[in-house]
Amino acid sequence: MTLSYVLVCAPPDCGPARVFSDEVRALGASTAHVWTIDDAITIIVRSVPDLVAVYLDTDPLSKGYEFIRRVRFLLAVPILALADTDDGSVVARALAAGADDYLTGQPSAEGLATRLAALQPGSFAGDREGPIYRVRDLVVDCERCEVALNGRRVEVTPTEFRLLASLIRRAGRVLSARDLVKDAQGYQLAEPDARDLAKVHLARLRAKMRPFEQGQPYIVNVRGFGYMLERRTAPRPDDLLAARMEPVPEN
Repeated sequence: MTLSYVLVCAPPDCGPARVFSDEVRALGASTAHVWTIDDAITIIVRSVPDLVAVYLDTDPLSKGYEFIRRVRFLLAVPILALADTDDGSVVARALAAGADDYLTGQPSAEGLATRLAALQPGSFAGDREGPIYRVRDLVVDCERCEVALNGRRVEVTPTEFRLLASLIRRAGRVLSARDLVKDAQGYQLAEPDARDLAKVHLARLRAKMRPFEQGQPYIVNVRGFGYMLERRTAPRPDDLLAARMEPVPEN
């Protein structure tokens, strides 16, 4: 799909957002700028964008995180977080809020074009065919409750399947243990209890998948934030989350 229209959510006179918009327009796409959710909704009602870019600062209470959550609720389009910091925690919070990818600094026009191409709907969050989700060599059939890896069936328990299904539906995004358990199990626990429950079941699930894995594990723990199903075969060289990512420890 050709990228033609981008919604940029950033405060007025935001340098990184302005540079990003200039590069996007150089690639032939048009942009619209907002910094309130009401203005965003007004624009979205008129025309759904191909991509939403949201600026984040280093404040954990930054308005940008709430913006990402609200846009993710409203739209099924790629969301790109813009940041002018190398703080990996900013990136982790953005992914946890619902962003699909992030951009720091000022990339070249060629680098930006490559990144935007990867963000086209359907190509970055894993392939989906009805109730079937595919990420790398992993296939999860949510209708039949079946899991396959490298063409071989993986026997999982109902709880393991629900946790895996919840992760693969949001492949590449960080879910807190509490949100993961609530989504998969249908009840809410305090974060420490949810973390203990998720740790046990995800460790067993990853152990069952281990004989079929090559390279990057599918299920990783992003220290301090939660769990993620890793859709990439390997982190990119400038990945700010790499230092926080580690396999789910086995019991």
